[in-house]
Amino acid sequence: MNLVKDNLTIRNATPSDAEQLCRWWNDGEIMAHAGFPNGIGTTAEKIRADLATDDDKIHRRHVIELDGRSIGEMNYRNKGGGVAEIGIKICDFSCQEKGLGTTLLSMFIDALFVCYGYEKIILDTKVKNKRAQHVYVKLGFKQLRVNEDSWRDQLGEAQSSIDYELAKADWQTPVVYQNNILYSENFPLSNKYDPMWIFNNEMGPNPLCLTEFLAQPFDLKPGMRVLDLGSGKGITSVFLAREFGVQVYAADFDQWESWTSPEIRWNNAKENNVEHLVVPITADARKLPFAKGFFDVILCVDSYFYYGKEDGVFENLLQFLRPGGKIGMIVPGYMNDVLNGVPDHIKAFLNDELWTWETLPWWKNLWEKTGLATIDVADTLKDGWLFWQRWDEARLFAGTNRNPHEIEYIKSDKGEYIGFIRMVATKI
Repeated sequence: MNLVKDNLTIRNATPSDAEQLCRWWNDGEIMAHAGFPNGIGTTAEKIRADLATDDDKIHRRHVIELDGRSIGEMNYRNKGGGVAEIGIKICDFSCQEKGLGTTLLSMFIDALFVCYGYEKIILDTKVKNKRAQHVYVKLGFKQLRVNEDSWRDQLGEAQSSIDYELAKADWQTPVVYQNNILYSENFPLSNKYDPMWIFNNEMGPNPLCLTEFLAQPFDLKPGMRVLDLGSGKGITSVFLAREFGVQVYAADFDQWESWTSPEIRWNNAKENNVEHLVVPITADARKLPFAKGFFDVILCVDSYFYYGKEDGVFENLLQFLRPGGKIGMIVPGYMNDVLNGVPDHIKAFLNDELWTWETLPWWKNLWEKTGLATIDVADTLKDGWLFWQRWDEARLFAGTNRNPHEIEYIKSDKGEYIGFIRMVATKI
């Protein structure tokens, strides 16, 4: 997890944080509220060993930073049944009572609900901690019970606590997450899916939204045979099967089996109860193992630019469509020509994939010149650059962004060159 809002950051704790955590946890003044007025008496070595066991699915400790300086910690623990228990300590006394707790908890809660799929969050606090109780109620937590003299602190003094819970259905998404691309009014079907499942299986900008956009001109119906070519880990195939009831053949070259494989696509299909509609297969787009005229539809989401630029590929794919069948692709590409040279920020953005990008007119000409299909749609995704920027920001929010520098390239471009191209054609 790596959550950022303005000058606040919540990030995963690492072994390099052990010394700081040790100082906080051994400070009785900081730990008194947790029942340890003498500190917990731990060591940095033990903390480093404990941090090594942290797991996103079980338990994770985090460090809070203000302007890059560590000021406290947060944590969550999976209690099972979609329930997470959380805790927060602002350990720097100069940062307390400044409203930071409300913002930090909003960021943390939102990530647990939106990105990690929890349905309920629970916590407790001492009866004497009125300030914390005010924050929890303000955020929507409901008081469950008061536990009178339910535990004793380090000095043997009886303490009372209050249990709180917050259900996902009662959570109002705060400003920190309202602009996340995973919650787009333009893609209502994609909004149904767990963002963390998408993050963990994506191989490019939000593949479900791109699939939804590509599918709009198609009249997909149950029983149709659809080839999802370049399906990666198969989540686009799951989407097509669940939303349209079509029979999907989830094909990919699977050059790197540790990244994609029929087994990964099959497991995703089973986990989403569409194994009766998804057929995972390894196949080369240039040598497909299907009967001619077998498919009603061929869809290529964020993959065609890798194999479709060669002469003959489009013609070859059309063989596997029935007469009147449709083929569609959506790929990243140039929104304007680059006849005067590719801008430096695009070179840095694309790096070794520079060769894959072309303009809409280039793609349209490639398909039209065959004379084997009529072009039904040749357009671009509106504000595709912003779509991509928000996707990268969402991954940064969830701590899954492998290339955070992409955001600055996209922001500087503002759609002059970066975007998405959609093509749909009907076989004659």
